[in-house]
Amino acid sequence: TRQKIHQYFYQDGLYNQCTRDRNRFERNGISNVDNSEKFNRFPSSVEDPVRLKLLDVGSCYNPFSKFSELDVTAIDIAPVYENNVYKSDFLALEISDSIEIFGREVVSLAKESFQIVVFCFLLEYFPATTPRYECCAKARQVLQENGILIIL
Repeated sequence: TRQKIHQYFYQDGLYNQCTRDRNRFERNGISNVDNSEKFNRFPSSVEDPVRLKLLDVGSCYNPFSKFSELDVTAIDIAPVYENNVYKSDFLALEISDSIEIFGREVVSLAKESFQIVVFCFLLEYFPATTPRYECCAKARQVLQENGILIIL
């Protein structure tokens, strides 16, 4: 997962995705699409990386916290390691203009505030498609433009 994050943000992944998007828009007759600036936000090297904001939903023990290039917010409905993981029901979270944390519980997240959202073995716990879709829709709300949702 870390390798894919580096490839997307620090190498050519984001550029390639923007190019594919631009080509798809042109094929479908959508004009005036200029996303050339969107992939120039991150350095081309990981030696001095921008700290990427990552939301780890359903985080058991916050495995991404060991990577210095990631600014991690880890949430779980029943956290095992409460010192590293905030308690939060992702489906019940409000999306607002700012993140709200009371004690060790996250009650709202700021819209468009993360570059990366990770669902690791999260969606499989829902018995129906509706809450799975709602999780993905909520992830889209907190993702910045050209952010990525990683589903493991």
